[in-house]
Amino acid sequence: MTEISKEGPRVNSQNNARSKKRLRQNDNCTRRKEARKEEEEEKDHGFPRTLRAGNGYITAGCLQPTPATATEATFRANFARDGYLLIRGHLPRRQVKAARAKIVEDMTERGFVEKGSDDTKQGGQARISKPPEGCKEDAGDSPGLLQRQDLANSPTVRAVLEHPKLKDLLQILFGRIAAQRSKDSENDQANGVGQTAITPHPYKWLRSVPPGLNTGPHVDRVYFPNLQTIWIPLGDINTSLGSLVLVPGSHTSEAFSNFHATYGNSSVGKDGTQSGWCTDDVSQISTLFKIDENAMNWVTEDVRMGDVIVVDNRTLHMSATNVLDPPTWRISCDTRWFC
Repeated sequence: MTEISKEGPRVNSQNNARSKKRLRQNDNCTRRKEARKEEEEEKDHGFPRTLRAGNGYITAGCLQPTPATATEATFRANFARDGYLLIRGHLPRRQVKAARAKIVEDMTERGFVEKGSDDTKQGGQARISKPPEGCKEDAGDSPGLLQRQDLANSPTVRAVLEHPKLKDLLQILFGRIAAQRSKDSENDQANGVGQTAITPHPYKWLRSVPPGLNTGPHVDRVYFPNLQTIWIPLGDINTSLGSLVLVPGSHTSEAFSNFHATYGNSSVGKDGTQSGWCTDDVSQISTLFKIDENAMNWVTEDVRMGDVIVVDNRTLHMSATNVLDPPTWRISCDTRWFC
């Protein structure tokens, strides 16, 4: 009779443990390879780029993100230096997809989006079913999202536009300033002064931009001296679809002193739904405001659902023209906050 080794179960257990360890090592190795691949793609994804912006063209470098894991001190330092913060994946992508789906469903029902064209799993491609020629955001032949506050305040959409992580971010950047302002002006509620906490503006600037259009160069201060903007892409938006473009450091650079003393101190555009652009021709900004050409360093970046960009209200920015083919709506929202 053959004797069965008492070591058998222990050997099998050890083999299983080794197999699991190898699987973990292989998994970790795969993740490291994917991470390195992503890093390489980040380093080389076509910058600088030539972009159409309104009536002209610009060359733009790469807008640099601040890691979501950065310290609060780094967030504040980068924002103070550059006049913006791009944070990847700051909002849950799943929730942003749900908000986009709600908006696109409404646009589709009203005949503005080709049925079945928007696959949020792939980042969304809300193809246009109505000719956008001559279409303006607030015109009768457009979806008119700026006026759709009912849609912006639907629970699914509002959950993104007023997500707690947005307020948390602004608290890091402006909490001390807001507290001091509240203390100094507690009896003055005009234009947000005297707010006891960082709070969202009730109006939401939902936008659906068709091909051939863009938002021209401006600073938000001329619309809202006491509000802070967070730009939220409600879809994966590359430069061809009309990404955000800005000039880092333009909020404090001496080269922009005349720009801020003239246009920057004006009050135009009413509530931000009308144009308050500094010019219709981006190539004329340097000449019009006596800015050194070397200081006009435009940057941009492809963004995804979940990313957010905080823009100082003195930073010069605009959007690239939507030139994507087939014709597609660029959907985004400017949320503004009392800080």
